[in-house]
Amino acid sequence: MDRVVVQQSSNGADYRLLFVCMERAMRESTPLQPQRLGYGPDELARMLGVCRDNVFKEIAAGRLKARKFGRRTIIEHTAAMEWLSSLPIREASAA
Repeated sequence: MDRVVVQQSSNGADYRLLFVCMERAMRESTPLQPQRLGYGPDELARMLGVCRDNVFKEIAAGRLKARKFGRRTIIEHTAAMEWLSSLPIREASAA
């Protein structure tokens, strides 16, 4: 059951603190469990802020694992996270 908590401030104004979204998010998923199992190349590119051609190049090079379902290319969440973790860490440059 969703709840709304109403709290009154010191100057008499009502502040409505909505815990509805937070409670739903906590019930429906956890940080360790992704909401999606896989992504299309276009979707993954948008999430990462890169162009879709780079996603396809990484798949073709074998660095990013993808699966096919008919004509659709699917990149599993775990494969995307492994690929992201395999990228080099940018070191801070000396100024």
